[in-house]
Amino acid sequence: MAKEGYKPTAGMKAAANRALRWKKEGKAKGAGTMVGWTRAGQLSRGETLSLSTVKRLAKWQTKWEG
Repeated sequence: MAKEGYKPTAGMKAAANRALRWKKEGKAKGAGTMVGWTRAGQLSRGETLSLSTVKRLAKWQTKWEG
């Protein structure tokens, strides 16, 4: 049985990879939370996310845009 959920888009993967690269290069000092960096890793790897996780991501996206 396949794991149900939502796969990150190519754009989401690219943004997560960029953020993780910046962190590795020391360009993200003091930025992000442990949860945020964990989520970036999940998105970067293309992991399937649950509906509740997607809703939390959407909530944060709305905060940043508005």
